[in-house]
Amino acid sequence: MPTPDGTKTIRMKDAVAQNLALRHSADRLFDCIDSLENTNVVIDFRGVHTASRSFMHQFLRRWKRSNNHNINCVNMPDNVKRMLDIVKSPNKTPMTQKIGHPSPLRITGSSTAYL
Repeated sequence: MPTPDGTKTIRMKDAVAQNLALRHSADRLFDCIDSLENTNVVIDFRGVHTASRSFMHQFLRRWKRSNNHNINCVNMPDNVKRMLDIVKSPNKTPMTQKIGHPSPLRITGSSTAYL
């Protein structure tokens, strides 16, 4: 429901999910936003637990293309902010680390249980 100044608040956990995972979900969210006559939209992340890289990538793409709306995000959890930052600057954040050779697995004892 819009506020008196015409701002529409969308609660992400209710409109999408607590765990944001699919690109399609971001598309549906922005299809809804783009259909609004309101130019001011607040996306409230309260209650959201996680966001996948693919969701945040599509979210950011659609947010950038949504020119006719002033969109503000509020209550974004730290882990979701970090994922958004990774998506915003993929070349600045290394996604792989050098991992040494793993130690050989040694099984000791006389147990007949299967691993």
